[in-house]
Amino acid sequence: MQLTNLILITGGASSGKSTFAEKMAREANKSVTYLATMPRLAGDIELSEKIEAHQKRRPESWNTIETTCEVATCMRNLPQGPGVVVLDCLSAYVSNLIIEKDKGRDQIIDDAKNTLDSLALRKDLQF
Repeated sequence: MQLTNLILITGGASSGKSTFAEKMAREANKSVTYLATMPRLAGDIELSEKIEAHQKRRPESWNTIETTCEVATCMRNLPQGPGVVVLDCLSAYVSNLIIEKDKGRDQIIDDAKNTLDSLALRKDLQF
């Protein structure tokens, strides 16, 4: 599998990864879909404020999809490109698989492969 349409942005917590990815998406001058994987946790005010700040930064023209665990399905169901997809964030996605779906190591690896396969099929989109 060759993923020539994938850019991986890494860094520490609150290091500006999302802001950098959003800047790259804006500069691409294509339609943008934002896949947000961070779940809202009851009583976590700091997290709620962070999610709201992320939402306010996004242009209204961007399509936002909130999904905690169904990333591969969302990828397959995106409209035809050309376009850009920002997946924010992989570590939250994996945590969601462990906590929400109670998945073990092998199931998480299978989900990761399924998600990468979904990315590979969408050559019309930049991730």
